[in-house]
Amino acid sequence: MADKISKVTDKGFFGTLMESVKKVVTGFALFFLAFPLLLWNECRSVQTAKSLDEGAGLVVEVDSASVDPGNQGKLVHTSGEAKTTETLADPILAVSSPGLRLSRDVEMYQWLEREEKSKNSKDEEVTTWYYEKGWSSSLNNSSNFEEPYGHTNPSSMPYESEDWQVSQASVGAWMMSSAQIQKLTNWSDVTVTPEMAAAAGGAAKASGGNLYIGPDSSSPTVGDVRISYQAVPEGAVSLIGKQVSSTMEPYQTVAGDQLLLVQDGTVSAEMMFQAAKDANVMMTWILRFVGFMMMFTGLGLILGPVKVVADKIPLVGDAIEAGIGLFAFLVAAFLSLVTIAVSWIVARPLVGVLLLVVAVGALVGVVMLVKKARAGKAAAAAA
Repeated sequence: MADKISKVTDKGFFGTLMESVKKVVTGFALFFLAFPLLLWNECRSVQTAKSLDEGAGLVVEVDSASVDPGNQGKLVHTSGEAKTTETLADPILAVSSPGLRLSRDVEMYQWLEREEKSKNSKDEEVTTWYYEKGWSSSLNNSSNFEEPYGHTNPSSMPYESEDWQVSQASVGAWMMSSAQIQKLTNWSDVTVTPEMAAAAGGAAKASGGNLYIGPDSSSPTVGDVRISYQAVPEGAVSLIGKQVSSTMEPYQTVAGDQLLLVQDGTVSAEMMFQAAKDANVMMTWILRFVGFMMMFTGLGLILGPVKVVADKIPLVGDAIEAGIGLFAFLVAAFLSLVTIAVSWIVARPLVGVLLLVVAVGALVGVVMLVKKARAGKAAAAAA
């Protein structure tokens, strides 16, 4: 049994070239899909920002201890103690905890495979697979391992990770909806006691605050299982939504989004809207980066055959490959910025035009730098 194996793959020039050509299709798909993603993201971001601004200007502060029928249909905000008369329990393993939500996280001790690629001194591709034991929340199918012998995992997980929530909870005179309860994320660890482990039955035992199934938790073996629990306790929450009798439903804004905000703790409406705006900005930048990386990666795959050919050119091969990477980066950055600018021209013309000017200016600057560098080389050569 080897916990590390390596294989040298010499596909030859034409084999490597054909493989890179096949990846060109994937490259085009990533490149062209990046445009609608970036356009959608900007439209989504603007719509959400306008919806939150609209909601912040309409929200009405109400008392959690009573419901005023006069606010029916309005966007309201309240804070209070979220409570329930129910006790949540794992229906299979019988672990229970007071609170509004309960989650079960299952991990199995398994063989894990890690793959690394490199090149040797002969410029041949070397693939190395490493095998080590560790905890994983998903099943690692050992039959798909490069070296399954001696690295066999169980064929299935005995239990799946799952979570539950109470069917009814109240904040003073207000009844929380299922959607509101689901938005609560103030998780805290649940300590599994020996009594809970005994109720779970089978070979389960309490270990380190978790439920453990296996011979010895201090020396785990492949197939051992550990199960941890978390719960969202009763406590202060803040709610924003459309008043419908004594409940809150999503409020439809003119801008397009539906507003149903929930936050742990006693938080003002102003702070809740600000947190939602911050989250919107964060999501916008994450998706912008994803769109840019799709373009950059796609261009890299499209130009893959050129890289393969460049590798075979003595001395200048590395320089050509680096140039291709820089070209892909600059083009992806320019096109991402232009796409974002076009989106903002529709929503907010001034911002969009400014972004477009920046994009074009950056392109002109890069072109001028390239021309200057070429002129310098030509002058040096002539001298």
